[in-house]
Amino acid sequence: MKKSLGLLAIFASCAFNAGCADFLRREPPSTTTVAVRIALNKSPQFGLEDKLTSAIRDEALREGRFPVVPEGKSDRIILVIIQRYSVQPAQYDSNLNPTAYKLRLGVDLQLLDGKGKQVIWQERDMDGVQSYASATLPGGLDEPGAQALIWDALSRDIVDRVARGLSVPPKPAPEAKPPAQPQTPQHGT
Repeated sequence: MKKSLGLLAIFASCAFNAGCADFLRREPPSTTTVAVRIALNKSPQFGLEDKLTSAIRDEALREGRFPVVPEGKSDRIILVIIQRYSVQPAQYDSNLNPTAYKLRLGVDLQLLDGKGKQVIWQERDMDGVQSYASATLPGGLDEPGAQALIWDALSRDIVDRVARGLSVPPKPAPEAKPPAQPQTPQHGT
């Protein structure tokens, strides 16, 4: 009986500590203010930039890991560039009609200084991928529904990476080196 109570106490202690460890591991909110610039859309699909920008801004406000302010008052600027967008059939029925699709969205993420002139860090080729059944099937989605799932996943990923990257100091500007002094040979006398 004492053995089982001892094991139960050890198990409860470990479970409690594991739960608290995750709570204690979360970093405090940053004091660095961040603005979310409207995403640049380099894909052929029209109208993606507003939806993705709104999702990122909403996620940043919901998370509260850094203050979100207008661009003129910020210390840092988040810039997302949409590079790729594609929807491809992934599965067909017996009549060769698509029954499932795969939506892919490829973005580049940049964190700029407050003036928007210097890239502090960047991450290329972040992908959002969503497979979904056709809207004509039970439980299926249409393309805007699949996009909403990608906005949700990508915005969480972007906000997390920005929050972790705020501690990265800006790259120092390259210093101008003074011109080298010509060396004159020393002659012994």
